Amino acid sequence: HRRTHLRRLRGWFDLFQVALQEAAPPGVEDVPRVVLLSPGPGSETAFDQGLLATLLGHPIVESDDLVMQGGRLWLRTMGRLEAVDVVLRRVDANWTDSLDLLAESRLGVPGLVASARRGALSIVNPLRASVLENPGLLPFQDVLARALLGEDLLLEVPPTWWCGDPTHRDRVLTHLGGLVLKP
Repeated sequence: HRRTHLRRLRGWFDLFQVALQEAAPPGVEDVPRVVLLSPGPGSETAFDQGLLATLLGHPIVESDDLVMQGGRLWLRTMGRLEAVDVVLRRVDANWTDSLDLLAESRLGVPGLVASARRGALSIVNPLRASVLENPGLLPFQDVLARALLGEDLLLEVPPTWWCGDPTHRDRVLTHLGGLVLKP
């Protein structure tokens, strides 16, 4: 830990902090209240979530720490409620809201989606953003980065082939024994 040079990463966290503040819905006059919504300590990424919340200086919360009242999301604190403007979502999308998504979920907050739709709340790592994590997009990330961002990726994409393309499929079938296949 002491040899990891965390100080060199501080700039990224500072930029992320600014982006979270700027993600606040219109009309927030003061410094926006940001929380990191976590599924809890049983999550395989709980340590990462805790470290991220600590380095950003925002509370890490679970669904029981939040309540929806009057169409707004509130953080339960000692003796009072504090309005939440931005949620950094680390709960899987389907589990985020038991009213609009998965009824049996206890990881999210009932009414969260409706509040975001009304513009009373911003959700960073928005619902359905996981489409960008689809492994089927990996072979096209270089082209997508240039088309959407106007720049090349800083990290090279691992060699990946999409079997929907006949040339890629032939390469995969030829080298099947040495490849990892994903749906």
